[in-house]
Amino acid sequence: MTARFTYRSPLFILFIAYSALGWAQTPRLWGMTTSGGDNDKGTLFRVDADGSDFTVEYHFSESSGYAPEGTLCMASNGKLYGTTNLGGTASPAAGTLFCFDPATSTYTTLVNFDITNGGFGWGGLIATPEGLLYGATYGGGGSGGSIFSVNPLSNTYTILYALNQPVDGGGITSLLHRASDGQLYGCTAYGGANIAGTLFRFDPATNLFTNLFDLQGGVNGALPYGGLCEAGNGWFYGTTFEGGMENKGTLFKYSPSSGTFIKLVDFVGPNGQSPWNAPMRGGADLLFGTTANGGSNGGGLIYSITPSTDAFMERFSFSVAQGGLLFGNVTLASDGQLYGMGAFGGTTFDGTIYRLDPTTNAMTTLHNFNGPTDGSAPRGDLLVAGVAVGVNELHDPAHFSLVPNPGTGTFQVLLDDRHTASAELWITDSTGRTVLHEAVARSEQEFRIDVPAGLYIVTLATGEVRSAQRLIVE
Repeated sequence: MTARFTYRSPLFILFIAYSALGWAQTPRLWGMTTSGGDNDKGTLFRVDADGSDFTVEYHFSESSGYAPEGTLCMASNGKLYGTTNLGGTASPAAGTLFCFDPATSTYTTLVNFDITNGGFGWGGLIATPEGLLYGATYGGGGSGGSIFSVNPLSNTYTILYALNQPVDGGGITSLLHRASDGQLYGCTAYGGANIAGTLFRFDPATNLFTNLFDLQGGVNGALPYGGLCEAGNGWFYGTTFEGGMENKGTLFKYSPSSGTFIKLVDFVGPNGQSPWNAPMRGGADLLFGTTANGGSNGGGLIYSITPSTDAFMERFSFSVAQGGLLFGNVTLASDGQLYGMGAFGGTTFDGTIYRLDPTTNAMTTLHNFNGPTDGSAPRGDLLVAGVAVGVNELHDPAHFSLVPNPGTGTFQVLLDDRHTASAELWITDSTGRTVLHEAVARSEQEFRIDVPAGLYIVTLATGEVRSAQRLIVE
């Protein structure tokens, strides 16, 4: 389904295929730690975005799989899916694929990896509009690991492609990225022609794997532990963990249409060091990313990139007291804030959960992990899924109307003249996840986004005026 957004003076007319709730709601965040908890094998937790109601939902164990290093994924059935890097009941025990039902707090092991069927799930899974989940394993399946799918309706696990490390590259350690062309993009950390990793594309319709680029190593970068991010300008952005002028990693961009690879930044320490993730989109011309170490305070940093100019800027540098070792990226929530985790530092050096205001670059520590009780060393990204219970504060009456509502594909949004300047548009789904955040100028422009039928949140903000309402896609 396609959503279209258009502005026409004097009224703001946006054509969209979404729906919304009419309240200000505090997002709920979900994540995992790699160690700590009852069994010192890691935890699965939730916390409200204001730092309240932190709850450990599950303590990992040897038999359930443990040391989850990736990111949770919310499927269309309302359940969370993820992978662990170690443990399980197979022999050898190479981690697990699991499902967690937030409604019943039920944890279910779906696959026990034993190398032949995949293994060592570092990255986690992504959900696609078609309803399927996709992920990759660092090892198993082939000499370079495998790409797999999960059907959440039947919990069927299928290996789609086994990587041949010398040719394809091997060791996918990050989330796959679904691009605007419907294909999956990513990086392998090792292998390829120069044994420095590769950039690839995978077509889930045909299971065709294409090695797009062999990293060269040395000053051009090696070990792309992070994936790729489509910036919307024809380029995909990524990072390498090693290589560059001082062997502390690089930031690069790549054009699939021309096959052009350009190194943009050499990380040298003060500007960051050892990036573990690709940047993520934070707006029409804005990307955010993290480095595990470095920065002006030495504990890792959050940075931004402006794709139109490729300008790089440090947003916040962590000290040990504030957290550090940013192995996870930031997550943009429906409240406009960035949320993430540090694997080290904090009050007991077990890591932290933080919030960054991208407007002021002010950082707030929301939670300090304490090891035995609630976990230690979180590594993946936070997932926004759901809203805080009891937070249902009504905004002022909405300053726009949606017609028709419900509808089947095309909707108009008419703003009144209280929106007197450029507006920001937010679209979130019924779990609280942001599916679109764009700055909308007062000029003719159009956006198209594919979304499945369901309930979404349309929020428009202009200065101090912020309003939202629900819209149903049938």
